[in-house]
Amino acid sequence: MSRKQREKRSRAKSDAKAPSVLDRERSAPAAKKADATINKLGLIVAVVGLAGLFGLVLFLGEGPPPGATGATEFSEPKAEPEPEEPPVETWQAASLQEVPIDPGRDFFRGPEDARVSIVEFTDFQCPFCTVAHTSLKEILERYPSDVRLVYKNFPLDLACNVDMSQQLHPYACRAAVMARCAGAEDPELFWRFHDAIFEGEGLDDEWLDAKATELGLTGEPFLSCVSGREAFDEVRADIELALSLGVNATPTVYVNGRVAPSYETDALVEIIDHILDH
Repeated sequence: MSRKQREKRSRAKSDAKAPSVLDRERSAPAAKKADATINKLGLIVAVVGLAGLFGLVLFLGEGPPPGATGATEFSEPKAEPEPEEPPVETWQAASLQEVPIDPGRDFFRGPEDARVSIVEFTDFQCPFCTVAHTSLKEILERYPSDVRLVYKNFPLDLACNVDMSQQLHPYACRAAVMARCAGAEDPELFWRFHDAIFEGEGLDDEWLDAKATELGLTGEPFLSCVSGREAFDEVRADIELALSLGVNATPTVYVNGRVAPSYETDALVEIIDHILDH
């Protein structure tokens, strides 16, 4: 191949690789569009990055937003909870049970002939029973002539509630026995001991002994009662009654022989007003 032929072929290859003017004109809008797209994407990324950085600064400076619980969780929208049954209807649907009341052994507040009898199975060391104590105190103040409150023991303590599978409230049995022994000397002393426990803090043996001394319960009759069998057996009798009725939690509140769905004041008021109105 001559030199002229080689130069001609080289120019032909060069022309084949280089885009024509027409090709350049056709590709210009696309190139401009691509450049514009790239610029827009860059701007979006920059804005998002700045927003994220700003949010991070706020987060670090002010702490998490109200209601934040840590890691973000994704879940299906949850349905609104169904409304609870009205207290009166729930109470009426409960089985009517015979809950024996013996004024000679049971401690109660309110008139014996009250139209409404509330029997509470409770535990002196139970935090929920403390809430129930406040509710029932309000009920007695609201209905001084229409409601009688009867106290029954159901301590969640293996020392006297032997059917339990594990220990929950290790001072509840002793508190129950001491309260009954206080009541053996004077029924009013039972309620003073009862109120002091539920309105106090940090129940233990030391606290119980100090409260007994404060109430003047230091004589031989009281000490013999606490160490004897009679009061203990009375506590056991309440536990056996509770188990026969199906009680398995504290507090459990009966209103005229039916379990109340709640020990909150408002629910009890609805039930009591219904009874008094019918």
